[in-house]
Amino acid sequence: MEALLLLFLWRFGNYPSSRIAITAVAMFSDGAIYNDLRISGIEFIIGYVLAILVGIPLGIAMGWYGKINGSPHLLNQRFFQLDEGWDLK
Repeated sequence: MEALLLLFLWRFGNYPSSRIAITAVAMFSDGAIYNDLRISGIEFIIGYVLAILVGIPLGIAMGWYGKINGSPHLLNQRFFQLDEGWDLK
């Protein structure tokens, strides 16, 4: 029952989520959002491909060579040091 009330208030109430839905429908109907979706898709694909191109060779190298496997720990120690006063136990 609460779900129906929530849906009713979301659809007919003066809540930001109903304004978001109305704006989304308007942006899809006049085509204003399609360029933004295209740009976001291109950026997603570029990031995904770059992550694959870097991550797979790095993962293979970390699996084969012990020296490379220890480097993330070295980076964590060097760049992400905690204040010595913190008690994390």
